[in-house]
Amino acid sequence: RASGAGAPPPADFCGRLDLRGTADLLARATVFVGPDSGLAHLAVAVGTPPVVLFGPGDPCKWGPPEGFGAVVRSGEPCSPCALFGTVKPCRKAWCMERIAPDAVADAVRAVMRGRQAGAAQGGPRGDVEDVSP
Repeated sequence: RASGAGAPPPADFCGRLDLRGTADLLARATVFVGPDSGLAHLAVAVGTPPVVLFGPGDPCKWGPPEGFGAVVRSGEPCSPCALFGTVKPCRKAWCMERIAPDAVADAVRAVMRGRQAGAAQGGPRGDVEDVSP
């Protein structure tokens, strides 16, 4: 579910924001959820813990800083397959398609718990470990 009881409905900002506006929006977000992308890196840069979905990319190289946010992977044996910016040909992106929605939801909950604990202790936001299988 994208929103819970009492939460505002999802909003579509596609094509409406420049880089500064996107950074401002991410800074106001509680958590960022999305694939390994520039937006995930921007979320980290503005202090918003990310839940980053990894497939062909290497989370050890491109993932969020250790202890900040979460990485979710499907656990496919061929992943990661990207090497120096290139991805091996793949007929089907199983490594992305097989990421379980429940794993993503669990990661979001874990990041949220980390944010709450960090705020209560005056510490960093979003402490959570990799939730990959």
